[in-house]
Amino acid sequence: MKTILSAGLLLMGGAMLFTACSKSDSTTPVATNSTKIIGTWKKIFDATDANNNGIPDASEKIAPASGDYEYQTYKTGGAFLDSLKAPGIAGTSSGSWSITGDYRILVSPNTMIGKLYQLDATTMIILDTSVHPSQWVAYSKQ
Repeated sequence: MKTILSAGLLLMGGAMLFTACSKSDSTTPVATNSTKIIGTWKKIFDATDANNNGIPDASEKIAPASGDYEYQTYKTGGAFLDSLKAPGIAGTSSGSWSITGDYRILVSPNTMIGKLYQLDATTMIILDTSVHPSQWVAYSKQ
């Protein structure tokens, strides 16, 4: 009797374990860098890697001056709009954008390539390693 009861419990436990494991929902889209970047981003700081440690430290960050701003808008299909107000500069420019691997490419009117140091739902940080020391530009999703 104990053997039948033990076998029954083991069989029930196996059935419960089997039904508890289900396939993951493969219909949920995975966000790529090309979809994460869509929207309007406001510049929150520039930074120069003065100490060459490879990260934008608090002491290296420079926020835009009061009243100055930069907004970058990335649209589906590759259209790009930049709105800027800084000392001696104000206006908008447009162009196109693309992402190849970990690199954001702007064509507006000059080609600018930057490595995506960070890109998530709220923050985009672009790293420019073509200059020394390296520089970052950070944006917040609006």
